Amino acid sequence: MPVVVIGTGLGPETANCFPITCAPDGVNHEEFFYECKPPCAHFVTKDYGHMDMLDDDINSLLKCMCKNGTAPKDFMRRTLGGLVVAFLKAYLYNQWEDFQAILKDPNLAPAKLEDPVFYP
Repeated sequence: MPVVVIGTGLGPETANCFPITCAPDGVNHEEFFYECKPPCAHFVTKDYGHMDMLDDDINSLLKCMCKNGTAPKDFMRRTLGGLVVAFLKAYLYNQWEDFQAILKDPNLAPAKLEDPVFYP
């Protein structure tokens, strides 16, 4: 089954209110991706944390559980949605143009992405 893993760059950093990390090394998106079998893709939104993809009106306790980014959340949310749609179009409808374009040039995404990894 094809898998796309979308992680955040701030997951392994110390949380806003708690002295722990939200996604420490060994139990984060990287570890999950390396356990996947091809076909699989891995994207990392470098300047964002887990809470940046949630609604702005969530409980303040939840907001401080993970490190938040300082970049506009709208960029993260549009990037996340675009990656999911491009991935699904590629595998469900054999429409690979958008997904391949993002793999080739991650700067097309509104949020800054680290270099993606894709194993067909």
